[in-house]
Amino acid sequence: MSVTGFLIRIIFLLLPGIIASSLFRLLRGRNPRKDWEDYLEIIVFAVFSYGLYGIFIWLLSLLFSGIPDFVFFDVLLDEEQKLNPAEVFGAAATGVIISFIATYIHTHKWINRLGQKLKVTRHFGDEDVWSFFHNVESPSFSWVLVRDHKLDLIYYGTVSVYSDSEKQREVIMKDVQVYSNDSGKHLYNVPFLYFSRQPDDLSLEIPVASPPSVQHSTKQGSSNVRSKKTNSKPR
Repeated sequence: MSVTGFLIRIIFLLLPGIIASSLFRLLRGRNPRKDWEDYLEIIVFAVFSYGLYGIFIWLLSLLFSGIPDFVFFDVLLDEEQKLNPAEVFGAAATGVIISFIATYIHTHKWINRLGQKLKVTRHFGDEDVWSFFHNVESPSFSWVLVRDHKLDLIYYGTVSVYSDSEKQREVIMKDVQVYSNDSGKHLYNVPFLYFSRQPDDLSLEIPVASPPSVQHSTKQGSSNVRSKKTNSKPR
């Protein structure tokens, strides 16, 4: 077999892993990693995709006659064995399902939670605290108070979209109430707000309840946040 034919064969065999890995990274966000980790992830997804698809074909063969044999492992061991395109695309479809399952497990930190219960780790499972903060599952985290130290403003609303951790902090908030950080005065309301800042320019806080009224101590320069439901218009 020529080098070109061998490479084409490998690409087709890894196609389910490439699709699953790409979708997994798209769903969970792109984090800085080494090349060998990306290659390993593709191989793992490919093996799981073919493995689960092979189990599915085996179960079908027990129920129905005429089901074609699963030849993926034969293709790996015998270069004379022809690829089965239906098998590749079937494994690719299985890889899509696996990528969603893997993303759910990653988002809800099942592996880290199991490790914490077994007392083998204290790691929370995110790349940094920025990602951990936005992934916390709690009703009290619906409303977030963001202090913009660059413009001396406070944004109070819900976080709709946030950037990956290695980039500049980009956030889109909705139902936003804007206050002066210095005086606590309510300035205006906007349905959506986008801003981009350096990590040191922002502070995120979770108030007691929502929506807020902001109070500041004038002598000590500290800020306290109390919340009550209000339908006041922008002033």
